[in-house]
Amino acid sequence: MTLEDLKVNRPLRLIGSAGEAGIPVNLRQDEVVTSAQLTLNFAYSPTLLADLSHLTVLLNDEVIGTVPLTPDGAGGVVVTLPIDPGLFTNENRLGFRFISHYTRSCEDPLHSTLWANISNTRSKLTLTLQQLSVGDSLSRLPGPFFDSTEGRQLTLPFVFAGAPSNDLIAAGAATASYFGMTASFHGFSFPVLYSDLPNGNAVVLARAGSQIGGWVVPEASGPTISLVRNPRNPYASLLVVSGGSDEDVLAAARVLAASPKSLSGQKAQVTPQPIARRQPYDAPRWVDTRRPVRLGDLVGQSYLEGAGLRPGLLTAEFRTAPDLFFWPRPGAKLTFGYRYPAGPWLDYTMSRLDVLANDKYIRSIPLRPERTAAKIRDAIGVSAIQHSASVDIPGYNIFGQNQLQFYYDLHSKKKGACEGILPIGIRVGIDADSTLDLTGAHHFSRMPDLAFFASSGFPFSRVADLSETLVLIPQAPQPDTLQALFTLIGRIGDSTGAPAVGVTIARPGESPTLRGRDVLVVGPLSLASQASELFQSAPVRVEGSQLRVASTSPITRLFSRFGSNVDQRDPVAADAALVTNSDFSGVTSWRSPFDKSRVVVAVLSANPGRLPEIVNSMAKPEANAAMQGDLAIATDKSFNSFQVAPGFWSGHLPWWVAVMWWCSRNPLLLALAVIGASLIIGGGFWVVLGVLERKRLSDREVDPR
Repeated sequence: MTLEDLKVNRPLRLIGSAGEAGIPVNLRQDEVVTSAQLTLNFAYSPTLLADLSHLTVLLNDEVIGTVPLTPDGAGGVVVTLPIDPGLFTNENRLGFRFISHYTRSCEDPLHSTLWANISNTRSKLTLTLQQLSVGDSLSRLPGPFFDSTEGRQLTLPFVFAGAPSNDLIAAGAATASYFGMTASFHGFSFPVLYSDLPNGNAVVLARAGSQIGGWVVPEASGPTISLVRNPRNPYASLLVVSGGSDEDVLAAARVLAASPKSLSGQKAQVTPQPIARRQPYDAPRWVDTRRPVRLGDLVGQSYLEGAGLRPGLLTAEFRTAPDLFFWPRPGAKLTFGYRYPAGPWLDYTMSRLDVLANDKYIRSIPLRPERTAAKIRDAIGVSAIQHSASVDIPGYNIFGQNQLQFYYDLHSKKKGACEGILPIGIRVGIDADSTLDLTGAHHFSRMPDLAFFASSGFPFSRVADLSETLVLIPQAPQPDTLQALFTLIGRIGDSTGAPAVGVTIARPGESPTLRGRDVLVVGPLSLASQASELFQSAPVRVEGSQLRVASTSPITRLFSRFGSNVDQRDPVAADAALVTNSDFSGVTSWRSPFDKSRVVVAVLSANPGRLPEIVNSMAKPEANAAMQGDLAIATDKSFNSFQVAPGFWSGHLPWWVAVMWWCSRNPLLLALAVIGASLIIGGGFWVVLGVLERKRLSDREVDPR
């Protein structure tokens, strides 16, 4: 595993005369390390004194090696350190302690020459593991298939006894959503096998008595979930979801996904229970928009605390529906308390706390010295300054997956040589009782928007159990197609925290109702011709192995000009990109022709073997951010995105907000409306006053005097 595999997203930069860094390394509870070594690829300042400078590497506070920092290795050095396997537990911390000096006399502990950089992509930890047999019991789920303490991605094959039916695919989708929301940020993929068993752990979805590579699925008289040993590997397990019929398998998978804690023993025959349908926007993992939410309810306190002058980003992650509409408010309100050390050594004129949202700068808060009352408080034992602040998070900077980030930048007054030393044990933090307030937001957005789909599976995740989602697959789906589908469903389960027990699977030629449903299409380009009615309003058309931008009528092009003052379409550039792509792979979206309030999203490829690659790339932050508009063309590492067709506004606003918002977007029409209303009102007054005038004159004519 590289350090990047261990969630170190940037090179480790150690600064100062005593810089430190630590990396968690977690192992499964059913694994033991038999041998280990660490390969470090790093560079450091060439001005360091070799006899006084070194890098110490620790595992769980035990020293595993010390590397002298000699001038000849400053430009880059590779060092391999063996590690005693007996030092490993299930939860470990790999530590680095950078001791550096540039002079033999007194020195500035933060001098610019005191630095070292450890590569996160070329440094790696190599472990040889022995798997242990810890017994078979369904009460251990999601173990032994996934262990939350490990840092590795979950790769869990799904096995079918031949080409699966719609019910078996729906069972696989429900199971994938359970493992996806369990593995979450660790990452996951679900390869699919037909009539064959892998050598490791796997999920088997098949009727009882079916044969898979010479192995027979155990008998079951009804919906059954069981754990059995893999006949190809006595240390691997099979989670067998079976029954007497495909409907039984689907019922068992729904129980597994919705109530895994109810299972126990090696085998459980389950009784299908009615599962209440979820309501729109009630996903368990989405931040509640009806009340302010504590940051301490989103993340553990350890994520909100740091050590040192520059402890790195303190991060609170949260998820929400991506279609939040805050207007006329600027966005969400973050009210937080923050703590930092007190003392004469801290340079308050330079020190600050930066607040960011999704890596975008929001505001800097200067750190102020303590007041007289605080100094009296310090005298009785409290040595931290506590303040509070409030910032607005712009609505345009809130997506399906979000991070609130706090960066302390502390500066010392002791910048010169011989000016003393810095205090040890510097601690900073954000109060767990800080709140994020999304109240007042409405659900209203411009659709289709592939950025919503990439970040949180929206609009399908709008109803978290996918009961308003129909998945269209080819008549004879290949394993790669189902792998892409299951990984997509797992991503949606991860976003919502709810199992996909209500999804409907269909194939071309079948006629389930499409009214009231969003449609997810996964498969080869040929699906477009097989489901021509669904694709009739798509922004693209299929020509062999290519896509081309669909032509629009002059009237449509004319009226699209009045659709939105933020509509920045470029169909010409999109068509040029499609022409140069002879083997299309990507994602496109459009308004459903069967329900004008619903959306179709199609994940397509001329080569179905690339479908898993498209879905897996959506887990990479750079590629995820690049997917936008209504057409995203897959490249080697990312997507080229375009807005091809005019979109539509979807959702609901209170009538008074809708009126104000329409007026704000159409000032010319508003001015014409005001002039027209003035004319109508003025004309009305003119008529009424004319009647009154004539009545008054007639009264004078009949006056007897």
